[in-house]
Amino acid sequence: SLSIIISIKIASSITIPLTELTKIADRTKAGDLSSRFSYNSNNEYGQLARSFNAMLDELHATEEELRINNEDLEENRRMLEEAQEKYNIALQSARDVIWEWSLSQGIFYASDQWKVLFPDIEYSKTIQRVIFEQVLNKEDAEKLYHEVSELIDGGKEWIVFDFSYRNQNNDKMWYQLKVSRIIDDCGKTIKLTGIVSDQTFQKEA
Repeated sequence: SLSIIISIKIASSITIPLTELTKIADRTKAGDLSSRFSYNSNNEYGQLARSFNAMLDELHATEEELRINNEDLEENRRMLEEAQEKYNIALQSARDVIWEWSLSQGIFYASDQWKVLFPDIEYSKTIQRVIFEQVLNKEDAEKLYHEVSELIDGGKEWIVFDFSYRNQNNDKMWYQLKVSRIIDDCGKTIKLTGIVSDQTFQKEA
């Protein structure tokens, strides 16, 4: 009958937009802010559609703003980490002993930072057997001697050597020695150079 047909149309006009709205709401809940409620009418469902879509537009804009802000924060964090790393390197370098040993002249030189790292020992400009022998125990001196000999002969390009030392207060200190070689046109090693850095804090951390 006509009344049944009218009832069905009225029911459909209610359930269809509500079903579509429910689907979009579920997608929105799942994080999809791209869907919109399409219902072109001036009735209450049309008003609901416009309000719902306006809310989604605002949420999408907020999400985009947060994404951009997060990207900016990540970039700022990366730049800060790089700056901190450069600062730490510069600070560490200022605390390092810079040294060189001329094999042809037999002269050893160390920067003034030696007095900070080893205040109770004067370095000798003449090397008897191995570099830094004044602050090495017998076992470390022997190990370093063999490594330096291999470096001089060209068997290595550089050395990284860790050693400990007890200062005048009997405090155990840790140092790292880095050694590289300089060669002449014939490939013969004519000079050793490098740095010594205090590694006590890193060892005890």
